[in-house]
Amino acid sequence: MQTRENPFNERVVKLVEMCNGEVIRTFYCIHDRDFGHWMSQEPFDGEIWTKDPTCRREFDSRTEAEDELDDFLQWREDQETGSTTVTDIPRERKAA
Repeated sequence: MQTRENPFNERVVKLVEMCNGEVIRTFYCIHDRDFGHWMSQEPFDGEIWTKDPTCRREFDSRTEAEDELDDFLQWREDQETGSTTVTDIPRERKAA
């Protein structure tokens, strides 16, 4: 993960579901501690945050969740700076 000037509040958390004292399953999610929201299953430009645990995005490993968080933070930084890639540039005419 990259070091950023502005610290972010989203974190990867480990969740363990238990029933009668026995572990049913373990998984990872991305949680915003300040707002109490989970990263949802929506794309980044959709309604990415939810309070509904049934709509939160679940990952099988911490690495997978950390990679998704890194992707999200990079996407958010790109949105803030307005950066685009070459593929985002509209092509209105043919090359000579």
